[in-house]
Amino acid sequence: MASTLPGIALVFSLLLPALVQDEGAPAERGQVLKEGFEFPKTSWRREETDATVTIESHDRSTRAAHEGRTSERFVFDSGPGSALYFSMMVPRIPIESDPSASLYVRSNRVGVQVFGRVVLPADLDPDTGLPSFLLVPGESVTVSDRWQKLELGDVRAELDRQARVRRIGTKREVSLDGAYLEKLVLNLYGGAGATEVFVDELTLGPIPGDDAQAEANPALPEPLAAPERAQVAAPPSENAPARGIRLQGNQLMKDNVDIVPSIMDAPGADPLTLREHGFNMIKLPADAPNQAAEEAIKANLLLVPTLPNGPTMTAERMLAAAQSYPYRDHVAFWNLGDGLGAARDLDTRKERLERDRQVIAKLNEEPAGVPRLSTGTVIDFLPRYALAGRNLDMIGIEATDWATIRDPFDTYRFLAQRREMTALKNPRALFLAWVNASAPPSAVLNVWGRDRPPTWGTPQVQPEQISQQVYAALSAGYRAIGFRADADITSPGARPRLMEMAILNAEIDLVESILARGSDPIVLWPAYPPDPERLIIYNTNGGAAGANQSRSSPATRAQKEVTPHPSIRAAAIPLAEKGGRLLFVTDFAPSSQYQPPQMAVNGLKFLIQASENAQAFSITPAGIEVLQRERTTGGLQFTMKVFSGRALILVTTDLSMKARLEAKVASIAPRATEFAILQLRAQIDEAVAVHNAMADEGHTIQDANDLIAKANTLYQSAVDARERMEYALAWDEAKHGARTIRHFQWRHYIKAFDQMYRLTLRIAKAEEAAPPLPMVFTVASPPLTAFQTIPQHYRWLGWIAGGEGTFGPNLIPSGSFDLGGGKLLRDEGWTDVSHTDEDVETRLEILEKAGYGPNNSALHMTVLPKNRDPDQLADVIPYLDHEAIAVRTPPIPVHRGGLFRIRVLVRLNRQLPRATGGLIVRDSLGGKPYEVRLTDMSPKWREVVLYRFAPDDGEMTVTLGLAGYGDCYFDRLRVDTITGTSDTQPDTGPPSVDPIARRLAPPEVNPETTGPRR
Repeated sequence: MASTLPGIALVFSLLLPALVQDEGAPAERGQVLKEGFEFPKTSWRREETDATVTIESHDRSTRAAHEGRTSERFVFDSGPGSALYFSMMVPRIPIESDPSASLYVRSNRVGVQVFGRVVLPADLDPDTGLPSFLLVPGESVTVSDRWQKLELGDVRAELDRQARVRRIGTKREVSLDGAYLEKLVLNLYGGAGATEVFVDELTLGPIPGDDAQAEANPALPEPLAAPERAQVAAPPSENAPARGIRLQGNQLMKDNVDIVPSIMDAPGADPLTLREHGFNMIKLPADAPNQAAEEAIKANLLLVPTLPNGPTMTAERMLAAAQSYPYRDHVAFWNLGDGLGAARDLDTRKERLERDRQVIAKLNEEPAGVPRLSTGTVIDFLPRYALAGRNLDMIGIEATDWATIRDPFDTYRFLAQRREMTALKNPRALFLAWVNASAPPSAVLNVWGRDRPPTWGTPQVQPEQISQQVYAALSAGYRAIGFRADADITSPGARPRLMEMAILNAEIDLVESILARGSDPIVLWPAYPPDPERLIIYNTNGGAAGANQSRSSPATRAQKEVTPHPSIRAAAIPLAEKGGRLLFVTDFAPSSQYQPPQMAVNGLKFLIQASENAQAFSITPAGIEVLQRERTTGGLQFTMKVFSGRALILVTTDLSMKARLEAKVASIAPRATEFAILQLRAQIDEAVAVHNAMADEGHTIQDANDLIAKANTLYQSAVDARERMEYALAWDEAKHGARTIRHFQWRHYIKAFDQMYRLTLRIAKAEEAAPPLPMVFTVASPPLTAFQTIPQHYRWLGWIAGGEGTFGPNLIPSGSFDLGGGKLLRDEGWTDVSHTDEDVETRLEILEKAGYGPNNSALHMTVLPKNRDPDQLADVIPYLDHEAIAVRTPPIPVHRGGLFRIRVLVRLNRQLPRATGGLIVRDSLGGKPYEVRLTDMSPKWREVVLYRFAPDDGEMTVTLGLAGYGDCYFDRLRVDTITGTSDTQPDTGPPSVDPIARRLAPPEVNPETTGPRR
């Protein structure tokens, strides 16, 4: 939703209804046109509002008319606010012609006001590159239930006054050369409650002739002067699809109002529930049943249909599917696929790229009024899919890193890198980030197999993990968010996640216009914890740091400089005004893709380079807080009383923006607070259920009951505050309760990880006198990657400890790489599964005496760019996300219920860019979500250890690869069965005595200072 102040951009593109010449008008001043609102089609089009508004009727009515038979009527009910804008395009009238306009208005509330929108073609907005404009205010309704004539007044004088003010505020020359009146705007808001407004008898002049009108701004569509011309096509360059969706660079608009897409991909979810929670688009297959599309349309959701895009699909057939789609008028984007560029074979990728480009080109040739915009999720060939002129209009990127080895800050890096890769090809590309809102089906399969999980044991994406992914995307410059979920996302069991997305949608809505128009560069600033308290020592005479104090005493010792917080960052998006910023503050806490920690800081500080008069406001859907401000070296320092994982902060010199935001917040605070409270209740109940399952088997944490009691107390406090309508306090108490539950869950997670690490290390030492140091990751045990399945993780540890010293033989004998060269690997059934690329060269070899041990061999992989000319390095793709070289083991038979251990020694001789590919170890049971990717240099041998569960009888493989420039080594790949698990399923229950609880008995881990190894 765009801003509602006249000083903030109001963008309209509407067509003028029928106008007739006033025969009494002086000929020398041009025509005077009159609109009587007698035709059935309405003329005014809705723009933005800062109130909660329900439009009950907008039509041509015979209930009241100032002249003629009908007038245009608006009936609506509104909450607190200040503006509800409707607009109408008029013929362009040069300001030199001294335009005048009047219309008659009748309203049951006073305050309805008319404005004129004047375009300044000689003054370009520095942020958009488009002509700026000014809104000239006219008269207001002062008497209710009576016809009143409203006039614009002296347009030229008011324009001169506003231009002077803008020159002072922007420090730039604001030229009025060529200025013209483009539209009339009505603010229909007269107060909260039921409102009825009638508009009639518009008079406007002087209207220039056709030639003069065409010269006013030939780049814009010609205003229409007769109803029969209302369907004339807009210029093809506008690329405007149906339903008013239009894209200019990376700025998306619907009916010329800024929009940030919030797309749900959840086949089977209820569209009406999605719309009620703030989504504006829904993704569905183009061949989905008609009922699914019709229900989405009834819910006022725009459609993003996925065109058929299988390997054998041709461009002609894809286009035919688009052309025959029965709901084209409701399509925002055509989705060309969710795996563009994913094929391993280079020729196949090129063929599909060419096919997709043909589809994009043909869509762009469609006539105006037909949906043309395209999107797709790009896996590889990103610069080619983003090439300006042949590009996807909205480029989708998978940011679904829930429960993977990629840390949240690496997710941010990854998303930022995708934009960097297209900066030269298409610097203003619109990017869409797809995030996880539901756990993928593989999560359940890797933990429970084919059995149904217990009531507490279904892996779930936690609300804070959803918001962390969304804030990472917005911080990286993405202006569209997509959520991948299952059909249950609209069911009662998904309440915490759905409400989190509703709150996120509300936060985006509050700053939507700023986001949609956001520009680069986006600076990532650090945040600072509060300054340490200065230690004061009092002498016996009652003085502080008295004369007898030593120079080395704590009271006189120099204080250490405060270092930035290790994981909190603030992404600053520039505003149009000088020095203004919109900050997305996020705690990218390591390992929070598995379990978010408390993520709370009291007195968090930001040092911001902004205008000296700037103020900062922390914005939530329940209230706005003015941050403490202090001038200091390097800029302005702002302090938050309490930071709770994420924050939305507006830094501006325009203090009136606070009032507008407060009006918006007031309309959504009751419902947002209710969501936060209900979300907390569900989180407490879920956490307690999982805790009880662990406690029943002897796994608990210190102060568990106290933490649960504190969360319940905060919940009740939030409920009480809401009943008193103290929404900001209720919000704060609910968020405090959520932090308490996160702390409770984090301590469980840290303890569970620590036990797995120590068990793995002890087994390694038992098997070898001086083993390489093992690297144990959370993804080594799929049940540990979600809080709801930690009880099952403890059961796995019990079986692993119970099988200590009785692991089966190596199921991959050739994994020692000591039996011969590459030919032997082929003879043994190894397969090349490299992701071929024409810009890189690779080498795979077995090197003697390069392995672990004095005379052992190792598998060696090398990846280099083909073009190594220093003068052409800018053309080399800097990031490799896919295995430029990779090999896959022969198939290994597995039996349902088997628990397996995978071990391999690795060396990585070069530091690779974080958040990209790296050295890869992946097994087919865990798949890509649970693969290991290493980017940190490791010149000494280290051992990767993974534990996997076979849900069915079948086969498994292990893939070793390198995605990045440099070289790496693999040795002693081993897959063995944990004795006693191959014939029974691990989910049948724990051993009668839990071996890990008996043998390790670890001390309590301090979750504030200890974290898992990625």
